Amino acid sequence: MDNILLDAKEGVLSELKTLKHEDGSLVFVKDDRILDSEILDCDQAKIVKEHALICLELHDVIFWLEELEELTLRISDDETEVTPEVEKIYRKCRAYYTSAVVTYFKFFTRCYGMVVKPKADVLYSASQLETHKELEVIRNQLMAHIDHSKHFSRTLYALRDPLNKFKPSILPSFIRSNHDNPERLKNFIDLVKFLYSHFDAEYEASGKILMHKIFG
Repeated sequence: MDNILLDAKEGVLSELKTLKHEDGSLVFVKDDRILDSEILDCDQAKIVKEHALICLELHDVIFWLEELEELTLRISDDETEVTPEVEKIYRKCRAYYTSAVVTYFKFFTRCYGMVVKPKADVLYSASQLETHKELEVIRNQLMAHIDHSKHFSRTLYALRDPLNKFKPSILPSFIRSNHDNPERLKNFIDLVKFLYSHFDAEYEASGKILMHKIFG
């Protein structure tokens, strides 16, 4: 279980051990001491909770993208044969990329009850906004479309063997290349790290406001 604690005395983020009782209730332990706890449900608590959630999910996005970056280094540019091992790497790449794109854009679409929503045109520079908009197009294709685009193509081949003309066959070929542009991938990683830094600062600031309200 992931937890981050804004220490009221030190004013820094630190790790917190969490234990769960059989009834599902949680007990928090720090430095081998059980802490008194209560659930906060005020408006400011909601903001802090959403900032923490966004940081947690952006941390996942950064992990997926850095794993993707590492995987792409294992595929040679002059690779001519798609072996089972290479296809396995491609599948992992697509999984990481799709997860990263879809999760990243969750924060820019308001869900019922959410109060925190970044505005890309306010938050980002011109170059960052361009990257964001490029990713938005890819996100829409990944979420809702399965058609031809510059990132996805489908072709159906008729195959004929010159030595056996009576056994022709057909073969579909699909090319998905969302992740294979190193520059675009680097821009994506930089964008997500920038957003993470923004919400990490927002979490700490909103948490301090809440602690002052609760603890005085």
